[in-house]
Amino acid sequence: MNLSTVNTQNILSEENYEIFPNPNMGSFRFKLHASESLTGKIQIRNVLGQLISEQAIVDQSSFITDFNLSSQESGIYLLQFISETNTILISQKIIVQF
Repeated sequence: MNLSTVNTQNILSEENYEIFPNPNMGSFRFKLHASESLTGKIQIRNVLGQLISEQAIVDQSSFITDFNLSSQESGIYLLQFISETNTILISQKIIVQF
């Protein structure tokens, strides 16, 4: 997979999504509400870059999903929404603490 960037600057503004609670105890919700339909995937990676979770989004402008990382260790994770053209639209740190 070739991703063009891994910075934490978002193409979608923070008004277009919510991640809560953050920090959390392993469970959190991601809500997307964009002005146009989007297709891509949400990925959660650990600090080593290993893929922990992935969920597809197909042609949706509004989307809600819950994630459960309680089987993972406490630490910092990265949630990214990657478009079908491999553009990172959202890149947000998630803090899991038990």
